[in-house]
Amino acid sequence: GLDSVRLTNGLIQFVDQGQPPLVLRDLSLDLRWPDAASPATAEGAVRLGSGPIQYAVEVPRMAQFLAGEVSPLTLSADMPGGAVQFDGRATMAGDVAGNLRVTAQDTGAMLASLNLPAADMPPDMGAVLDLSAAVTLTQAAGLTLRDMTLRSGRNTLRGDVDMALGAVPQVTAR
Repeated sequence: GLDSVRLTNGLIQFVDQGQPPLVLRDLSLDLRWPDAASPATAEGAVRLGSGPIQYAVEVPRMAQFLAGEVSPLTLSADMPGGAVQFDGRATMAGDVAGNLRVTAQDTGAMLASLNLPAADMPPDMGAVLDLSAAVTLTQAAGLTLRDMTLRSGRNTLRGDVDMALGAVPQVTAR
């Protein structure tokens, strides 16, 4: 295990050939994993875009996670404009399944914090959002949202979404 690892004011740049780099700025990390039987926890902050993102992650079975097994994982992230919570399972390969909640009091500010393009949206059409769904993301099958509820102002959308990821994403919704 790791008693404690601390990083302050870090910079990490992920480069994928042909893609713009993903740059994590102002990275702070406090990682704790006392022994193989204990949960691993990480908390800190990072800047992807306009504002800091505060995060906390817990992996109760870290040894199994590192061995490539499916393991429980919780994540919370707070940023200017909103918050994200995930409670489910994940693998080192990046496959995840669990309950997702995204709340945005200011969608434009939240997207800017994530370094994503924002659109000017009226209050009842996306400026304020509340999304909850059972989510599955796998390299093989893409992204699915089950029992999705998306609220914005007086509008509510419920249903299921399947998205095959690729150069041209294929979306099926019902």
